[in-house]
Amino acid sequence: GVRQGCCLAPSLYVLVHEVLLRMIRHHPTLSGIQIPGPRGETTPGDTEEMREPAFADDTGVALRDDSQLDTLFDILGEFQAISGALFNNDKTVGLRFGKARDTPPPPRYTVAGSREMKWYRYGIDAIPRSDKYLGIVLDVAQGVAAQWRKKIADIDAECTNALAQSGPKTIFGREMWAKNVFAAKCWYAFKYQSPTLAERDTILT
Repeated sequence: GVRQGCCLAPSLYVLVHEVLLRMIRHHPTLSGIQIPGPRGETTPGDTEEMREPAFADDTGVALRDDSQLDTLFDILGEFQAISGALFNNDKTVGLRFGKARDTPPPPRYTVAGSREMKWYRYGIDAIPRSDKYLGIVLDVAQGVAAQWRKKIADIDAECTNALAQSGPKTIFGREMWAKNVFAAKCWYAFKYQSPTLAERDTILT
């Protein structure tokens, strides 16, 4: 963890954490998942491999399939040995995407296994708020829509209140302020999880 109020602690944490990220990123046999390229390219050879999306002290690891779990946990074990850091099993969650949702995880990587983990099938299982990632609760379609309705309602109320008190006086100034100060709160969440197209029309009306 990061000691609160210490200016040096965040930098030290990032330096140590980067060691783990590089161990994952540059491992010769670990395989992540293929995602579209910078311009949305999906043809073979134009996609990019994603392994370790991380932000602050939240770290995710994308694996091609269950066969990569042993390699990943070997990396984690090595990092724990050299750093003295310990991973909290209660905060370790596995998400199964695509075809993996149709099959159970390996027994040893379940709550009853030797390497205890909780698993959810993305888009099928409701995920508790306590198991959010990067501040986002990954959820089924109805839950995602409910989150966005609340987010937009909160931003709308906050924006209306702020503009009524001390906001810019011109229409152009108010438009820019609303976009840069309030709407910016949506971009981050939208990048990781957005409602379905049908739900978007309902939410925005």
